[in-house]
Amino acid sequence: LLIAAETGPRVYTPEGTMFYHPGLGTVRWQRVVLKGEGDNFLRALAVRPGQKVLDATLGLAADALLASHAVGPSGRVTGLEASPLLYFLTSRGVQNYEGKFPELTQDLRRIEVVQAEASAYLKQLPADSYDVVCFDPMFRHPVRRSS
Repeated sequence: LLIAAETGPRVYTPEGTMFYHPGLGTVRWQRVVLKGEGDNFLRALAVRPGQKVLDATLGLAADALLASHAVGPSGRVTGLEASPLLYFLTSRGVQNYEGKFPELTQDLRRIEVVQAEASAYLKQLPADSYDVVCFDPMFRHPVRRSS
């Protein structure tokens, strides 16, 4: 069930309610931007201003938010989301979410959200389309118990 709420779309499923929020991306962004701390994702990717980054497994755009800040206004971040439901929530979320930090909101607005499966999208790209491509896939089936 999809509801158009005042705060943005909400999806109700047997598993629970979904809505857009950058989640831990907000906490990580604050650590990097406000406290000057490092972030393992940014260190691993070595993202620099002006680069083009492809987040091939966008989800709710937590990693893309950090990448958007790192590449700045002269760079570009594209996020791919294969799930139509997550695409719907995230594409609207990055354009409408209003955080308490204007710079965070600007970083979100620069993320381009594309509904596509990563391998099909990558196959059609010309060489050197992106400087950095990252994957952080979700579990297809939830892990119900610890090993």
